[in-house]
Amino acid sequence: MFNTSHYFPKISIFSLLLALLVEGHFAFAYRPPDTPKPFILFSRELSAEGYPMRMVDLGLAHLKFVRFVPEEKLNQATARYYPTLNLMVLSQGDLQFESGLLRAVSELSAGDLGVLYHEIWHSFFSGKGRKNGFVMKEVNHLYWEYDQNVRETIQEEGYGLFIQKVINAYVLLSRNLRKASPDVRVLLKARPELVKEYENVFRESCPGYYVDHDKGIIWSRVSIEERDKDFILHNLLDGKITGKFSLDFEKF
Repeated sequence: MFNTSHYFPKISIFSLLLALLVEGHFAFAYRPPDTPKPFILFSRELSAEGYPMRMVDLGLAHLKFVRFVPEEKLNQATARYYPTLNLMVLSQGDLQFESGLLRAVSELSAGDLGVLYHEIWHSFFSGKGRKNGFVMKEVNHLYWEYDQNVRETIQEEGYGLFIQKVINAYVLLSRNLRKASPDVRVLLKARPELVKEYENVFRESCPGYYVDHDKGIIWSRVSIEERDKDFILHNLLDGKITGKFSLDFEKF
């Protein structure tokens, strides 16, 4: 049954060499590494639609296990990454039972895609991102009031939540513009309130959090910094999403 199957990604010699090139920085000659079977269609379609891919490909290639479980076990979430097991758990509601693959990108909501990017970020960070010192350079300074053992978690979640919000906003607006007729599209792009709403997503405070076993989720009183957001947009999201409405939707 697909809800209990584990999939093992293949690791090629080229992928291992690529990992060595990536270590320590993000500017590199890029070739997608091997993708776990359930994500093959997902990865291919994201690439075809022009979405940011390098973090996605490297995060997926790092996974050791992928498993589909009933939605109630995920509390209706789309996905969850478990770093200790290097396991990505996906909702059984998003499973194509005949193929064993994740549903097509077009069948996933903008919110679902945001969550998937968020969880793939955790896999990427667990595998390659932690080796880049920039991500965690200022954690002791930013989160000095929190226990040292949760500071990195707060920053990691702050990055993940910003990625999730950005992908959700970009996909939602892209789909609406794509579906609109040319005349309606022109009117939509000329609406200042729509431009403001989109660009505000990138300006909003984006704090991270950690989970306390007794108190539950503890939100940080400190947001990730603007330079963190710039790093995410230019490196983790390939510079394909800028936060500037006119640039991000120029092709529509």
